[in-house]
Amino acid sequence: MTWPRLLHAAVTLEVIYPQRSITAAGGSSVKLSCDAVYDVERCDALHAAWYRTGPDAQLTDPGRYFTTVNETDGRGRRRQVVTEIRDLKAEDGGLFQCKAECEAGDKAMGHYITITVEVGSAHKGLNSSNKAPIYKSISTQTSFFGYFK
Repeated sequence: MTWPRLLHAAVTLEVIYPQRSITAAGGSSVKLSCDAVYDVERCDALHAAWYRTGPDAQLTDPGRYFTTVNETDGRGRRRQVVTEIRDLKAEDGGLFQCKAECEAGDKAMGHYITITVEVGSAHKGLNSSNKAPIYKSISTQTSFFGYFK
């Protein structure tokens, strides 16, 4: 006799935002926005934030960065994290990534966004180009149940 096998996979956490490159003038500001969608039953305490590559530094300096967080319920809980980088300087250019982590250890992260700062040019404001549709990184929790002969 063969017993049935059941495979169950549930998405615990995903990070979603459009892939793009940003070019901005020195002295201006840019906003980075990502959504962390998670199952509150599997991820009761969530930390989501924007990071700059290198020493994996979270963008926390209140003199340079302004972060707002908005959370909504729907088909899973959605936390939107928007970080504004103020008064851009040439050294602010680089790669940035949104990362999220549940207290239980599940992690997800998005792709890199490139910021280029043009200093001393006539270019004013922000030029953002979407290179592709929205990408998402998914963390899954998988359970295997089964009875075997």
